[in-house]
Amino acid sequence: MPGRNGIEILQQIRKMKPEIRAIMLSMYPEEQFALQSLKAGACAYLSKDAAPEELIQAVLTVYNNKKYITQKVSDQLLINLNKDENDKPPHKKLSNREYEIMLMIARGKMNKEIAKELFISEKSVSSYRTRILEKMNFENNSQMIKYVLENKLL
Repeated sequence: MPGRNGIEILQQIRKMKPEIRAIMLSMYPEEQFALQSLKAGACAYLSKDAAPEELIQAVLTVYNNKKYITQKVSDQLLINLNKDENDKPPHKKLSNREYEIMLMIARGKMNKEIAKELFISEKSVSSYRTRILEKMNFENNSQMIKYVLENKLL
């Protein structure tokens, strides 16, 4: 999606048509974007590797004007329910775009590649990278990559 991520597009759609019931289908696992998607107004979130039966169940549930969450998302909600804001991992403080760029950097993509894929300037990518480093208290990309791997964000 040129220039924006799915959550940003969902928010825009919900502003224009609040009655729309959306199901987010993403290449990212539930642990990464499900809660953000649900907060943004999605009625369900599934990763693209979800079983066809689960997708059918989600569609039927949302069609019946209910929300659908997977067992992974349910478990994550219960864990997060008892955490206060200070207990959250540092990457939860990043914006959706910052988080997305952090993962792209961790995958070894260069600023130019990220800029092209996200339809933003290299300067914007550099600015996002700087903000990520500041928010996460990292000094360089190596520390960022180590954090992503240690926390199994990829």
